[in-house]
Amino acid sequence: MAGPTTSSNPKSAARDASARWENGYKEVQNRARQAVDSSTDFVNEHPVSSVLGACAVGFVAGMLLRSRRW
Repeated sequence: MAGPTTSSNPKSAARDASARWENGYKEVQNRARQAVDSSTDFVNEHPVSSVLGACAVGFVAGMLLRSRRW
């Protein structure tokens, strides 16, 4: 009788799933770090535009929340 295959071995399947999850987590972490770095660079290069944009977003959010009349 042949030994268990990878798909039928629970320990091996768990290791494979763990490795896939870890690789996916690292990929998401790298993308998030790149997004933060890119955002930081933009804010440093365009501080006035960044503040005005944040004010505009806050104003629109406030108007939307105010119009709902909780």
